[in-house]
Amino acid sequence: MSSTGQGIAQKVQLRFSKTGALRFLSHHDVMRLFARACRRAGLPLRLTQGFDPRPRMVFATALELGIESHSEAVDLELSRWVPPQKVRAEIASALPEGMEITAAKLLPPKRSGERPVEMSYRVLPPGSPATQGITPARIREFLAREQLLFERPREKRIQRLDLRPSLLDLELDAREGSLAIRLRPTQHGTARPAEILSLLSEKPLTETRSWPTTKTAMQMAP
Repeated sequence: MSSTGQGIAQKVQLRFSKTGALRFLSHHDVMRLFARACRRAGLPLRLTQGFDPRPRMVFATALELGIESHSEAVDLELSRWVPPQKVRAEIASALPEGMEITAAKLLPPKRSGERPVEMSYRVLPPGSPATQGITPARIREFLAREQLLFERPREKRIQRLDLRPSLLDLELDAREGSLAIRLRPTQHGTARPAEILSLLSEKPLTETRSWPTTKTAMQMAP
């Protein structure tokens, strides 16, 4: 059961993966999926105040549609004590195939949760990186730039961003035919893998969004 009238007794962080067909679930669908799993498990989730109470769940990031992930995180606030491994097991049993709870840990209940500080991605360009014009020389030149200006399309406007502060590293694995991208959040937002790839390959964003992409790791910190 959920509660709005009780104080927070416990905060649990769950790490989870989202793979296979579930990569096409939107962030809002994932939120609803977790809320339903918590209800089925009978967990005492705290609710927000107001006319439309919602479960107190905070996701570290909103994963883009179509990207698989082996490293997502959500913080749950509970109104009474439940062993973290019981929380993990109960929610895991209520989630569909393709979404797996990989870890659970306690967080200080009265403090803000952890935040992502670094995300790693693996991308498989169609054919090979060289087919898309991505070579070691091209990567060296790209990383040497002081700015990576990008126009991010919004619903009613174009947002102009410099993605360079968000890009930590970019590596080519010629044997595997993949690219490894390391990104970090900044005060102006976080670069997206498809945006970096669009600038790197000079291909349209609509094309690089379709390149198979997996989020392989996410580092969190207070």
